[in-house]
Amino acid sequence: YVIASAPTQIAAIPAEQFWNKFALIPGVSRNLMRLFAQRMRRQNETIRHALEQELRLAQMQKELNQARHIQLHMLPHIEPLLPEYPQLEVTASMDAAKDVGGDLFDAMALDDDRVALMVGDVSGKGMAAALFMVKALTVIRTELRLPLPLEEIMESEMKYLNAYEKS
Repeated sequence: YVIASAPTQIAAIPAEQFWNKFALIPGVSRNLMRLFAQRMRRQNETIRHALEQELRLAQMQKELNQARHIQLHMLPHIEPLLPEYPQLEVTASMDAAKDVGGDLFDAMALDDDRVALMVGDVSGKGMAAALFMVKALTVIRTELRLPLPLEEIMESEMKYLNAYEKS
């Protein structure tokens, strides 16, 4: 088909006459081959670009699925969550909207009288936020087991998280 940007006259040439007369003229053949080659290059470039986009999208989807898996498996799944404290009923559920991020929830007994509930949201989405959440949760759980005042632990955590955020 032809799209003209200005008034144009079109000459209709029967196929037999075209191939037997016009196509044999060297300039016509060369121009036709050049035109076909340009069209093929453009089409190949368009297809290549579309495939690259499709691969990027598939990789992002795979990463989001992995992050969702990590995020959901970081939630405590035991019932009751704090068997040492039967008077406390703690449960958690998480329904990610569209994206996966660094949502965080955990609970643990510190001693006979104290329980730590951790709820947080790491800024950002995807695998990086989910992995940062895992790292933060691991560090917090480890430090909460140390025989230090809670204020000191939280101050240390905030310094750690702020330093990590700047890097």
